Amino acid sequence: MPPSDITPRTSPKIRLNSLRYGPERTKEYPWERDLRLTRRGHPRPFEDKARERDLENNLCVTGVELYLDRASEEHHTDRFILRQESSNEPDLIVRRGKPFLVAVSLNETFNRGKHDLQLSFSTGSDRPNPADGTWVLLDVKDEYDRLRKKHGWRMYVIRSSNKSMVLEVTTPPNCTIGEWVLSIFSTTLGIYVPAKRELRYEYPGDIIILFNPWNPADQVYIDRVLCPEAGVRGRTEPIDEYGLNDCGIVFMGREDKIVAKPWNYGQFDEDVLKISLHLLRKAFNFEVTSQLSDPVLVSRGLTKVINNIDGSGVMTGRYRGTFADGVRPTAWVGSPRILKMYNEQNGLPVKYGQPWVFSGVYTTVCRALGLPCRSVTNFVSAHDPDRNLSIDKGYTIDPFNGVEKVVDTHALWDFHVWNEVWMKRPDLPEKPDKLSGWQVLDPTPQEPSGHIYVCGPTPVTAVRKGLCDIAFDTAFVFSEVNAGRTIWQRRAGVNWVKIKENSNISGKKISTKYPDGRPYTGEDTEANRYDLTEFYKYPEDSEESEIVMRNALRSMKVQRQSETAEVAKQDIVLDIVSERSEMVGSDVYFTIKVTNISREYEELTIGNLVITVTTHVYTGGDVTPLKKVVYSSLHLKYRQVLSYQLRVSPADYDLGLKPLLIFEVEATANVKETGNIAVAALDYSLTPPTVVIQTQSHCKVDEPTDVHLILRNPFHDTWLTFCVVSIEGNLFGTPPPIPQPNVKPHGRWHMTVPVTAKKSGTGTIFVSFECKEIPGIQGVTKLQVYD
Repeated sequence: MPPSDITPRTSPKIRLNSLRYGPERTKEYPWERDLRLTRRGHPRPFEDKARERDLENNLCVTGVELYLDRASEEHHTDRFILRQESSNEPDLIVRRGKPFLVAVSLNETFNRGKHDLQLSFSTGSDRPNPADGTWVLLDVKDEYDRLRKKHGWRMYVIRSSNKSMVLEVTTPPNCTIGEWVLSIFSTTLGIYVPAKRELRYEYPGDIIILFNPWNPADQVYIDRVLCPEAGVRGRTEPIDEYGLNDCGIVFMGREDKIVAKPWNYGQFDEDVLKISLHLLRKAFNFEVTSQLSDPVLVSRGLTKVINNIDGSGVMTGRYRGTFADGVRPTAWVGSPRILKMYNEQNGLPVKYGQPWVFSGVYTTVCRALGLPCRSVTNFVSAHDPDRNLSIDKGYTIDPFNGVEKVVDTHALWDFHVWNEVWMKRPDLPEKPDKLSGWQVLDPTPQEPSGHIYVCGPTPVTAVRKGLCDIAFDTAFVFSEVNAGRTIWQRRAGVNWVKIKENSNISGKKISTKYPDGRPYTGEDTEANRYDLTEFYKYPEDSEESEIVMRNALRSMKVQRQSETAEVAKQDIVLDIVSERSEMVGSDVYFTIKVTNISREYEELTIGNLVITVTTHVYTGGDVTPLKKVVYSSLHLKYRQVLSYQLRVSPADYDLGLKPLLIFEVEATANVKETGNIAVAALDYSLTPPTVVIQTQSHCKVDEPTDVHLILRNPFHDTWLTFCVVSIEGNLFGTPPPIPQPNVKPHGRWHMTVPVTAKKSGTGTIFVSFECKEIPGIQGVTKLQVYD
């Protein structure tokens, strides 16, 4: 028997005793795709078909024309590439709330007094229900349908002549999103049909209905009045960036060294829309109801099915250890390859992703479905499951080894990537806080919300104003951009004392791609970065910021322990500086300074100055020691400064680099006279080499063009091994990855890849070069394609 959560059917049979006729459908029905991608296949059951004698003397449909070219242009869906298994079953993609045409050819001229003709639109289960918005029946005899106030659909006869009719159908602006089946019931009054079974013509393709951000009546409507940032550089409309742009950026790195990761969203690529619609149904456990019309519920549900954290997602996350049985997260340069792998693997999760990958895939799915969406990066992002707005580190003095770390939650990430989706929030009070607009959605849920791993939608305005009781998950998002960090020392007898505190450490340079509507093609990072920090929080140390923090703590019913803790006296100051950013393969130098600021002692003795270098993932975990230097029994007079230089060579890090090439230098020191501790830390990231891409500036559709790729190994003594190259683009699809030979030290690697554009426009070529020694090597360039 089939699983209970997915009901098999041949088509949405509104009338179970109908006899079907017309062209055969050869592609998957949506329910068949759902069964395949949940790895629980079920054969297509037998369906009664009309015989020739059943059609005799009856009004019958001989063909249906949907004016696909006209509809795709008017509904802004002309860029979708859909796989067509045969020429007689093209899909129609429309946006809700906007009319489209249906031309019906008949075997005789339609006569109101003699014939019945009804159009049926249905989606979802075997018995779609008008009450939950999954079935609508439109009668040609009743152009001004008396029931349309209930279901919102409208149909008018535009033209009727001879044996054809042209009908205009308009869906409501709150229509259920998904794949609909168009059936046409026809009858000649007084003509005998065996067992009173009705005749039903089924259009062999799907009617795909999407959200409509161009329609003011739609909940996701967006324009320059509502979202003025998009018009700063010219006459760009927000939807040009947040709905139609298929080449973008995901920002990564550190707040002082922001890196632009080119990302191929590819929402118009072949199969991407069909997979996105499957994920939409999967988010609701394959129960297709009117809930699929609500962007609040849809966007929240989609955060559950991107990450495989609860076993139901597209992609498995991994932050440490080996990636040998999958793909290292830094190797991905776009969403289409991931979604297609998920489809080809029949729903098995793809390995492996991290937040920027999940965010990129989420953006793709949302834009494919018609939700205005963007990826957003929060630098210095706090993970605060305790909801106390404090991230803690604790140290104590070990009599043999000096200062020892005893508490480290690793909860301050160098960066975190989530999403924003634009929508109205009729479920929330609108005044005086105006909670509609951009909403935070996180497809990397870090904590359960309502017993499931989802996050959002959280109004950005609610985060800025500290309204932590507003749905959904506002307290958690508020903590991510507002939590402070406290450094503690554990002392015998007095428990914990506070060494220092930074209440404004998190929520830095919150960034997204500048909304110019143009594909990213490798230009300057800062010129393409749009800073959103002011929309999430008031300026640091401002009066508004202090009021918001007090209100948030009150609504979260917590108090920061650091506010009432004893403060340790500071005797010395540690400072770490790096000279400049270095390329992988170079020596890196750090200067550590120790300054005596205590007036109580003529001279202080430092028991141990310990300098450690570790590499870690950007979430703070998976720490690997690289180097450690200890200086003992140092003597400092008042205001005296001691300086030490630390050299980190490629030999120290060439086999220990984590993804994103981040390592931390930490200095700790203990003062013998007072028993106090000093701590300083500096995050540092190396710059990876870049793949140089050479190609002609333009080419034609369906004509191959050569792309030349060049890379030099920056290491003096280390080979690049287990090399794999991936190349993809928004105009030519996703060719399979290509294994490459090892690259010798300081060697030059070169290869030529032919690509063939499938459509015209401004395109981007994305290249990823992955090897064991250096993660995250990439390249990007522009390609103009003409018809």
